[in-house]
Amino acid sequence: MTLKASLALASILVLLGLGGCDSAEKAADSFATKVEQAAREQARETLGGTLDELNKKVDEAQNQTRAWLDQHRPKQQEEAQQPRAARSGEGVET
Repeated sequence: MTLKASLALASILVLLGLGGCDSAEKAADSFATKVEQAAREQARETLGGTLDELNKKVDEAQNQTRAWLDQHRPKQQEEAQQPRAARSGEGVET
């Protein structure tokens, strides 16, 4: 094999190698893009489910708070009215 033939063969192998690297790089980029998209989709699904569950818990807490306030509100109003009634009664007796 002559020097020119050896250089030509080496050049062809280098070009094929670079072409293979280019293909591998494109494949890796494509794979990375697909993995990134899948990860984003999974994160959205997980976050969506978590937010739904959080909203349910917040709604439950709000309902329980409203019920508690409704139970305690009349007692507070009665207590606030009793001193007024006592004062007005005291004033009448005098």
